[in-house]
Amino acid sequence: MAIPILPVLVGGAAFALGAAIMFVLDPDEGRRRRALARDKAVRYRNTFGDLGAGPTRLYRRVQGRARGLVYRARAQRRTETVNDQLLAARIRSRLGHIVDRPDAIIVQVDQGDVRLTGTVAAGELAGLISAIRAVPGVEELSHEIKVRQAAVTS
Repeated sequence: MAIPILPVLVGGAAFALGAAIMFVLDPDEGRRRRALARDKAVRYRNTFGDLGAGPTRLYRRVQGRARGLVYRARAQRRTETVNDQLLAARIRSRLGHIVDRPDAIIVQVDQGDVRLTGTVAAGELAGLISAIRAVPGVEELSHEIKVRQAAVTS
């Protein structure tokens, strides 16, 4: 004997609808559940947006990260010859992100060979050296960087 499918589907749908209404309209926990559902809907809308209206925030973020990976990969493959002035400018630009007093460092460049002199704080030397070695165009790096100790206040 075959069970009719339509009444089973309608009965199951009615049961699910009743359970959902009871879940949401519960006098004790219903307010919290409705607020949670509303917050999730707003987050979904903000993340994915209107899919027919163009790129969303998530899409733009993923696209930007992919573009950054491509640019980094290209930069690592490229072996360009950089003139000394451009290389010195790149290094000075990077110094501002690495050390707290970039003006205390003197940069000298001669055909890709970089020489740094000056002073840095105690914990900045290792990061400075590795970051300057990573600048495109640096062939050799030598330094006479002095480490200044933190001032003791009493």
